[in-house]
Amino acid sequence: MNWVRFLFSFKGRINRLQALLGLYGFGVLCMLAPILLTLILGQTGGGILLASAFGALFMVSFAFMVVSQIAIAVRRAHDVGLSGWAVIWWFALVCALVAAKQIWPSIEASWLGLVLIAPTALAAFSLFVVPGQPLAHRFGDPPRAGWLP
Repeated sequence: MNWVRFLFSFKGRINRLQALLGLYGFGVLCMLAPILLTLILGQTGGGILLASAFGALFMVSFAFMVVSQIAIAVRRAHDVGLSGWAVIWWFALVCALVAAKQIWPSIEASWLGLVLIAPTALAAFSLFVVPGQPLAHRFGDPPRAGWLP
């Protein structure tokens, strides 16, 4: 099993269970890795060096996690029959929501927050509810059943 291809490839299709495994499993691993490494290195005492190492490790693992989650969402969109560009537009909407939250802190309580949050949540939720197409199409053959890629 090629985990690098499973986590970072933008081609092909992936079923709902595999997508959940990739999104949440790798996401948790990326968030725990810097914390565990910092705890191990913290036994030697490091002060400011330890804090900067944690920050660097966190940023690198966060970048890997974002790319991996976009790749998995693109392949899940392929399984449903959508182009990967749909996920890119969804990701742009999430970035717009984050930027709007920085500019306007009470955006969740406004109509603009509802306009931005509702389609974002619906798109993310639909990727895990809508079953994939059972036949081969332009994005490839159907993924194997089960949770292993």
